[in-house]
Parts: sequence; C-alpha cells; structure tokens
Amino acid sequence: MAVGYLMGKVPGFIFNPMKRLKTKSLKKMKLYMSVVMGVAQDVVDKQTALYAHGKEGSKDLMSVLVRANLSENPETKLSNEEVISQLTTFFFAGHETTSSTLVWVLYELSRHPEYQTKVRDEIKATRARITERGDGELTISDLDSMQYLTALMKETLRYHPVITLVRRQANRDDCVPLDIPITLTTGEVVTSILIERGQEIQILKSTWGEDADEWRPERFVENLDLKQQTKLGVISNMMLEMQSILIELVENFEFSPPPGDIEILRVAVGFMAPILGDRVKGSKSGRIELPLTVKPL
Repeated sequence: MAVGYLMGKVPGFIFNPMKRLKTKSLKKMKLYMSVVMGVAQDVVDKQTALYAHGKEGSKDLMSVLVRANLSENPETKLSNEEVISQLTTFFFAGHETTSSTLVWVLYELSRHPEYQTKVRDEIKATRARITERGDGELTISDLDSMQYLTALMKETLRYHPVITLVRRQANRDDCVPLDIPITLTTGEVVTSILIERGQEIQILKSTWGEDADEWRPERFVENLDLKQQTKLGVISNMMLEMQSILIELVENFEFSPPPGDIEILRVAVGFMAPILGDRVKGSKSGRIELPLTVKPL
C-alpha cells in the first residue's frame, strides 16, 4: 500500500498536530510531496483524457491504474487518492535509485577525467563496430561488451550505494565457506561459518581488496573472479537504463568539477544524496545538489 494513502489513514488527532510543526525537515517533505503529487495528478489526467477519446491504453502500470480508477466495479475500483498514492510510490521507488546512482557516476567521472576518456573511447569503438556490421542501434550484446562502462556502474553502486546499509537474513540454516580462513585467539583456524535461520549477515570489506576505500572501476576489469562473482540480479533492468543514458551523456558532454573549493558530502536522507558542504565552517548547506561543469563536445 502506498505511503501517502497510509498517511491519510492515520487518525487526525495524531497526524494533524504533526502537520503544523514548522521544522525544516517537514517543510522539505511537504514541498517534495506537493511537487511529486502534482506530477502524478498531471499524468493521471492525461491518461484519463485518452480513455475519454476511446483510447484504452495497454497493460502498462499507468493504464492499469487508470482503468481501476474508472471501473464501475466496487471490488476493483481505486479512488483518485489511491491512484495518486500508488503513482508517487512508484516514482520514488522506481526513479530515485537510478537517478541517484547516475548523479554519483557523473560526480566520479568529473573527478577522474582519465577514466571518463576510457569510457568515451570505448563508446566510439562500439559505435564503429555497429556501423561496420550495418546496424544503426546498439543492442544489449553491445552494451554488455562495454567493460569499462559496466565497471563504472558496478563500482559506483559499490562505492556510493543508494541504500547505505543492506543486511542479508538467512532463511534457513547453512554453512558458509570462507574465502580467507580466520585464526581465532585460541589458535583454531576457521574455514567456514555456521549460519542459523534468521541471522543477519554482513559482507566483509576484504572482498573488494586492499583499496576498498577508493573508487576504482578497474577492479571489475582486472579481477576476473570479482567480475564473475558480482551478479546484477534484480537491478539488471536498471543497469540497462543507466547504460543507455550514460552513453548519450558521455558521448556528447565532458564533465569536470566546478570552479572553486566546493566540497560534496554524502548524506543519507532515505537514500545517499550529495549535499554541499563548507570546508571552512565544517557544515553543510542542507541542499541536495551536485554542481558540475558541463562542456558540449
């Protein structure tokens, strides 16, 4: 169920006093919700207008929600409030992860011009190959073959995770073998760990090597074992979307840091966001923004 809809179900005597608070955080939240709900309402209005002109749409999410909104069956009908709340939830869940990751990709490319050049050269070489074979568009195989671009995204997801802490919970008892044996204070060497159902597990920092605290995409190109072990899983579609966007951006623009001594802080605000900082005062502005110098090529 959507967050906005659930908030509306909170008893007024609890929620109404909270809405009158004048804190900065609540003001920002109200502004963000106002903007995103306005966009969602505009999308619903446009889709509803299509139905009014006899165009029933397809099986996409928007069409399904609007059909439910227009349904005369009380069991399947969704109110306008419910449709808007569902859409805002999908906006946040479906776009914030991709856009936030792209922000950090561009940030790192601006700080590492040599890697930016590698990716740009790889894009040019791939374009040349598809021209030679007579194709006009990049295929998924072409995207998969671009190792520097793929490594760029994997390393950014590793170093700048959108969700700062993800704990894995075992759903059954298991025995996990250790890549690096551990010697206990008793002198006993442990080569595996028994995991009980319901236990939370953290991934060891040593997995990424001695330079784990550095942003270095080459680790995914040089280390074959790491490359093969890093599975994309459910984020495969997000990776394809980011690849397509980054190819257009890197191919047509050059990114570099802005003039001046500007500090960018990583701050968790539900997701990992760039916040302007003040090196002298040791404070942050509170504004989510990432200034960059962008030069057309």
